[in-house]
Amino acid sequence: MPVQNTPLSFWQKLRFRNWKIFIKFMVVLLVLAVVPLLIVTFSSSREASNALVDREEINISRLAYSTAQRIEQLLGDNHNVISMLANDRDVITYISQYREGAVQIQNQVDINYTILNARDSHDTIELVSVFDAEGWAIAHTKEYIVGSQWDFRKYFQQAIQGNKYLSGILIGGKDDTPGIFGSAPVYSQDHSEIIGVLSTKIRGDYVTDILVNTLSSEEGMLSGNEFLEGEVYLINEYGMVMAHSDTDSDWLYRSLGRVSKDDLKDIVDVMMLGGDCPADNPTCEPLEKIAREPQPMPALQPLADTLLPLMAAGGSGHIRYCRPSDIDAPASTDVSDCPGQRHSIGYAAVTNPVSDTEESIFMVVVDIPEEVFLGDINAFVQRAKFSAVILAVIVIVVSLVVARTLAKPIGHLSQVAQNVENDEPFEPDDIAEVTVLGDEVGRLARVFSSMVLALRARMAELRTIYEIGSKISDNVDLPDTLSDIIASLGDVIDFDAAEICLYDLQNNALELYLTNTEIVSDDETIEKTTYDSEKDYFPLLFGGRQGVMINDIAGYTGHKLSTDRSWDAFEPKSYLGVSLGNQDRVVGTIEMISSRMNGFSEDNKRILESISIQAAVAISKAQEVKDRERRLVNMDIVLDESRTNEEVEKVTSSEFFENLKANLNKRRTQNK
Repeated sequence: MPVQNTPLSFWQKLRFRNWKIFIKFMVVLLVLAVVPLLIVTFSSSREASNALVDREEINISRLAYSTAQRIEQLLGDNHNVISMLANDRDVITYISQYREGAVQIQNQVDINYTILNARDSHDTIELVSVFDAEGWAIAHTKEYIVGSQWDFRKYFQQAIQGNKYLSGILIGGKDDTPGIFGSAPVYSQDHSEIIGVLSTKIRGDYVTDILVNTLSSEEGMLSGNEFLEGEVYLINEYGMVMAHSDTDSDWLYRSLGRVSKDDLKDIVDVMMLGGDCPADNPTCEPLEKIAREPQPMPALQPLADTLLPLMAAGGSGHIRYCRPSDIDAPASTDVSDCPGQRHSIGYAAVTNPVSDTEESIFMVVVDIPEEVFLGDINAFVQRAKFSAVILAVIVIVVSLVVARTLAKPIGHLSQVAQNVENDEPFEPDDIAEVTVLGDEVGRLARVFSSMVLALRARMAELRTIYEIGSKISDNVDLPDTLSDIIASLGDVIDFDAAEICLYDLQNNALELYLTNTEIVSDDETIEKTTYDSEKDYFPLLFGGRQGVMINDIAGYTGHKLSTDRSWDAFEPKSYLGVSLGNQDRVVGTIEMISSRMNGFSEDNKRILESISIQAAVAISKAQEVKDRERRLVNMDIVLDESRTNEEVEKVTSSEFFENLKANLNKRRTQNK
């Protein structure tokens, strides 16, 4: 039942869901972009410098949060790649065969292609490593690392125990470059044991680029001076600065304050900062290197004492601190005294995406001197008002452009859908300009096109089945009916040979009545070819009402074709058959073969099943007509015999025959 389009009333048109798309976009973008800016502008005009500082602290907190989100997204995407590779068939096969010492050249080619493709497809990934269960690198995007052992790395130790792991920033033990290592266990094919570890290394310079670009990409939050004076850096759980927007900063790879002995041991054990070869062995292996220790910045101990608990707690926010001019000096104990500059910090914890406890793996710190916040408040307000107007204009233009981008293809798709509803012709080219889009609208158009084509194909199929059914139902002569069935099936199904057998209930056998090249006489005096109903594929056909399709006769492990059949010369490779039943009575079977493997499709099977119902009825009707004709012929014979007997009796009872009989009896008496 079609949906009726009722006109909307005036009040219904005012509801948001009934607005046009471009109006919705314009209003939403104006509300999201312009309204907050206006609120900030008018509130700031009534506040003093402290309020401005507070607002800027919120801004840098947001900036820190957005940066943390980008890094979290980077880590999450990378670990999705790790999980995918750890479950890759080529990786599992290669490790399994490596354990068994049965690695083939093709396996080596496949694993190298897989890891190189993963690296080249993601510009954030520097290395992809495959380790066996002992920590030996057995495949690597840098071939010179293959053959070295890395079981001392925590990312291997955690993964080999069945845990997904993500490290902080580490200095590579081989190439001495920074990066973030992620790992996941590789399980055997039956998932019964861990056979190795898959690891990737995120480029450390990519993380640095995020920090470098953070300030320059957030023009709506900070002023020009803040860009020049601001710094963004990452600290880990030990308070070490592991990445910095200024790659030449003397803070890089140093700790805020001093680390404890236990923490120092952990740092050295995992070689967090890499290591140096002994003086007598400049080309040593990673295990032979002497781990580097972080150099402390004692004057920043108060900052470390503040930030590390906040990192452990997670979340984001802002604080103020005194940045000493001499970071190597002892920490000041006088809280009121600031031997340097007052700075504001926006911070945000970066959550470990593979941790069940949502622990923090880094903290993003946006560090800006407070003095750059203080400027001409009135000038700021004027600039903000001007920006609001410009932004409003931009929002309106953008909303119109975006709305048109969405509304036009949706409108076109709607028009084509209406044409389909009116049963007008449809071709995929009608919506080609929509299907090429890569967004949800394009996907919807592609699904719509496939759906229409599939539905019309089904309608054509049903129309064909109906036409075939009408054709075979119009004939009541059994041979002609069987011939029509085979001819009709040949129009829609490609087969090499076919047989139609009718079921003989008395002998529980199947009599061959028709092949695609010969009609067997239905004369009962002529002996017909019969098949045992318990052999070949007949038990499968009679076991259910559905058809039987076998794509590879030779490889089929069930019933076998053991009887000599009319199609043996074609060397059948695939088979399609269906039983014919009418009112719970088995009528016969239709079988066909192809000399090609996979010679039949599910569509062929469905058509044959549909036609078989009408074919069974047509054959039953033809059999009934034939039986009726046979009974009429027998009745004529009986009637002819009855008429003959009456004529004989009439002649023998005449006077002539009575006199002749009497004379004959008299002579017999005289002779005696």
